[in-house]
Amino acid sequence: FPSHDTASISNDYNSTSLYISDKKIVRDFSYDCGIQYSHFFGTDFGFTIGAVVTPKKDISIRKSLLVTQSRSIAETSVSISNDTIAMEDDKTGSISMPLQYGVGLSLAVKEKVMLSGDYTLSKWSEAGNPELKGTLVDATAYSLGLEVMPNYRSLKYWDRVRYRVGYRRNATYWQIDAFNIVTGK
Repeated sequence: FPSHDTASISNDYNSTSLYISDKKIVRDFSYDCGIQYSHFFGTDFGFTIGAVVTPKKDISIRKSLLVTQSRSIAETSVSISNDTIAMEDDKTGSISMPLQYGVGLSLAVKEKVMLSGDYTLSKWSEAGNPELKGTLVDATAYSLGLEVMPNYRSLKYWDRVRYRVGYRRNATYWQIDAFNIVTGK
């Protein structure tokens, strides 16, 4: 995640520029474990239930920071000084990814209608990340979906199109002034 910022302050006689280079490299792997079970009652009705778990994991991070300041005479653009204010080179650390789990259920009726719902919980309150600013709270996500296909056996295009509608609501792990950031679609 390289980031480079420059700020300049000047008046009639001289100018000061501040250059900030902040670089973070995150490399690691993670895995999910899941299980799913489906059962159908003839061709009229069926259901599928599933669960997934992502174990808590510390992910390695390498970061570098360089902050420099330069002063110059505005009329001549000649640099008078170039000072290093802060420097951290290849500092290593880790970010804790939280335990996450979710469950889902879908119901199918006559191969025409499917109703699905999911719930996910991420235990960010137990992660303890010094890299993330602010208060971390558990994140939740709820989703609900409906799919309708008029006639899958038809040869007509519009009869075989799958019409879908859904809703999702997330409460993220950032807490600002005692309120969680919530998104819904």
